[in-house]
Parts: sequence; structure tokens; C-alpha cells
Amino acid sequence: MAADRNGPLRNGRRGRRDDEPRARRLNLTLGDDEHQALVAAAAEAGLSVGAYAAQAAVAVARNQITPAPNDERERLVELANARVELRRIGTNLNQLAARANAGAPVPAAQLDAVLARVERAVIRVDDASLAAMEVLGRRRRRRSQSPAAPPSTPA
Repeated sequence: MAADRNGPLRNGRRGRRDDEPRARRLNLTLGDDEHQALVAAAAEAGLSVGAYAAQAAVAVARNQITPAPNDERERLVELANARVELRRIGTNLNQLAARANAGAPVPAAQLDAVLARVERAVIRVDDASLAAMEVLGRRRRRRSQSPAAPPSTPA
């Protein structure tokens, strides 16, 4: 396929970059498993391997994205799931409150069930939040202990 290596796939062909072409070249040495992972990610993004690697590296260097190990991602997913659960519970509580405000009876068993869900969800959010704060604390300590980056030189 005739392709410009830097743009996204359009109709089976890569598009041209809108900004200035990259003038600097960087050579990477990868193991087979690393290369396969990079090839798969680039294909999923619709980019050449070089363009994908360049975009990812520059985004990390500019602090636009922060790579996270799988266990950290799992913690974030757990936190997001707990937030969804809290929203659902909030909806249930609002329905019960509206019913009570309208003078309708609210069965104690129904109220107890919702409050038990609240307690479980709050514990999930607390656990996930504490785990996330622990990870962030470790990162901050590592950054503060790492030597300062060398000053950049103009190109």
C-alpha cells in the first residue's frame, strides 16, 4: 500500500500530516514481544508503527498521557464502576424520597436494601481511592528522588 507514514488511514491510504514533517530520526531496538505489541497497537490506531511510536513517545514526554501498568488500570476501572454504582443508588434513593414525599409508604426492606448498597459502594470507592492515592504517592516519591532532567538544547 502506498502510504505516508504519518497520517491516519483514509480509504485504505495514509493521509499527509497537516503540520511540519518530522526532521529528527530515532532508532529503537525492540524484542520480538515488544515489536508485536507495537505493531498490534499501531494497526488498531490505523497508523504505521513509526508514527504510532512517535505519537506515543511524544505524548508521554509532554505529560499529555501517563502510561499505567495493568494493575493501576484495574484500580481505575474499579473506581469508575463504583462511581456508576453510586449513581444508580442515588437514582434509587431519589425514587424512594419522591415516594415518601408524595405520602406513599416506603417499605423498610426496600430502604434497608438501598442503604446496604450505599454502604457497599462507599467501601468500594474508599478502597479504590486509597489504592489510587497510594500509587500516586509512590509516583511522586519516585519523581522527587529521580535526578533532574538534562536541559534541552535548541535544534
